Amino acid sequence: IIGYSIPAFLIYTLFAVIPIVYAVILAFYDWKGLAGTPVAFVGLNNFKRVFSNPQFYTAFLNMFIHIILNVVVQLPLGYFLAILM
Repeated sequence: IIGYSIPAFLIYTLFAVIPIVYAVILAFYDWKGLAGTPVAFVGLNNFKRVFSNPQFYTAFLNMFIHIILNVVVQLPLGYFLAILM
């Protein structure tokens, strides 16, 4: 039984675990992407910069409103209309 779960575990690790770990590691570095600039370790400065930016809170509020509207309004309305049909 374990032999059958090994391919699923490998695929999950390859496409979910490794990118998440890599994103967490990159969060502590200053990297401009593929522009050829060197990667520099900056520690928590990226997080300080994000949390001190007022646009972050606006984007977070917009995302929260979007989630609430989808879950509280759109999903029940879609179920209701599906039941009516």
